[in-house]
Amino acid sequence: MYDGGALSTDDPSQHDQPEDHPTRSVNVTVPFYAFGRPILAPAEGVVTAVHDGEPDHEARRSQPALASYALSQGSRLRREVGAVAGNHVIISMTGGEVHLALAHFRKGTLRVSVGQWVARGQHLADCGNSGNSTQPHLHMQAMDSSDLSVARGLPMFFRHYREWMSGAGGYRLAHRAVPHERAVVEPLQDN
Repeated sequence: MYDGGALSTDDPSQHDQPEDHPTRSVNVTVPFYAFGRPILAPAEGVVTAVHDGEPDHEARRSQPALASYALSQGSRLRREVGAVAGNHVIISMTGGEVHLALAHFRKGTLRVSVGQWVARGQHLADCGNSGNSTQPHLHMQAMDSSDLSVARGLPMFFRHYREWMSGAGGYRLAHRAVPHERAVVEPLQDN
């Protein structure tokens, strides 16, 4: 089990005020707030794997636009796991029993290398749309191995965060919990 900290570079209180936040995009016609934002290490550990060089895809939101993406899916699956995970980092937690994979970084933005010790909150790379991804986002998973081709997922709890529920209009404070589907989370300082 990974008992980590909440990970977010997003300020949910500002979602209704897009003019206050610069728009970033994979292409100029489809803006995505997260694209290019810094992704911070959710925990400390040693970097055991990095992969860079996968291109960021044009973001797709409509069914017709997904057709070209779907046609290219087979070629990604026939290549190595890195083509599916995209540009990514794997961090081995203290003790080596839990490994964190963070994937879909923007091409060319990795700031860490294999063997490097990273601290919680350290800038790893920027949010992108590489690998098996239809729009910019971060994929994070706790696993029992640093080898993505054989790793099994582990439960992941977040330490202390504020959670805005999709469509609920309010938030809840959570401690050692799992965020709900489609919720937006903000890390809070441990007391």
